[in-house]
Amino acid sequence: MEGAYSANVKYDCADDIQFEFSLDCKKSAAFNKEFTPTSPEGKIRVPVSLGKTWLKKEPAPDYEELDDYVLSAAEVTAPQLSATYVYAEKSSTIDVIDSNRDAHAVLTVEYVSGDAKVNVTSEPALNKFLNSQQMEKSSEALRASIQELENFKIDLVRLVSGGKVVFEEGKLEAQEFLSKAWGIIGPKVKAALSEHVAEGDEALDETFVRQKIELLGEAGKPLLSSLNLT
Repeated sequence: MEGAYSANVKYDCADDIQFEFSLDCKKSAAFNKEFTPTSPEGKIRVPVSLGKTWLKKEPAPDYEELDDYVLSAAEVTAPQLSATYVYAEKSSTIDVIDSNRDAHAVLTVEYVSGDAKVNVTSEPALNKFLNSQQMEKSSEALRASIQELENFKIDLVRLVSGGKVVFEEGKLEAQEFLSKAWGIIGPKVKAALSEHVAEGDEALDETFVRQKIELLGEAGKPLLSSLNLT
């Protein structure tokens, strides 16, 4: 992967409305280049198998070092972070899921290489060699960097209302959605106008509101009427 990543953010709003925006990863210090996880505590190592050595009777772990891997994909929701790291030269991946369930942190680490698939955290013999605290701190840092991307919105790429796509790929079906959205924000605008008029505040006066709504042309006339601005 060369250069910056691509990323979107999705919002679930009132009355079954969802917005999706594209984000500018080039403005992020973390994602304007390939992202490799690091830790101030040293290398992040993931035990992926056990092997015997002639010096010890107990099996010793074989490790994959996470700083050999780069981030391929990640998703953040309120309760969970999931990330996939890849090592292209070995065609191997490490998947990390860090979630909170009932106020308890749950870490899942899975290693895949060829036909081999190892759930590190579910195998006690491997999990005891995993520095879970270090992995969780690394996930927290990744989560913070991803959430910072919200400051760098570029464009609205998708809008869905009641399961129906209202806007996508530059195509807009506005009338029905506009009526629905105005039903949500109209009373608030009307109340704000009344408050500002009473307080002599010109931040949201009638002239400003009229000018903005008139940009909608014929579609804006019912909105003006509902605010008694016709």
